[in-house]
Amino acid sequence: MGIVLERAGFGNSRKLALQFYFRDLTVFKVMFSAVATAMAGIVFLSAFGWLDLENMFINPTYLWPGIAGGLIMGVGFAVAVLPGTSMVGLAT
Repeated sequence: MGIVLERAGFGNSRKLALQFYFRDLTVFKVMFSAVATAMAGIVFLSAFGWLDLENMFINPTYLWPGIAGGLIMGVGFAVAVLPGTSMVGLAT
């Protein structure tokens, strides 16, 4: 996992900061690819009967707490960078 994060540029604090200015969207692209891959995997497993979607519990979505939490985490991320990416940078 660490190698993938480093290859994607998650260890570069400048690249992480540039995402918030919409100048370098590498981090967004990697995360979007991970979500799309997971979604495709769920559809694939469900199509072949290996995963029963009826037995999966999906938490209800609460919009305003999600927005507030996203803003708080986003500001914290922009200011301090997440610990995982800090460890990637340290290892680099």
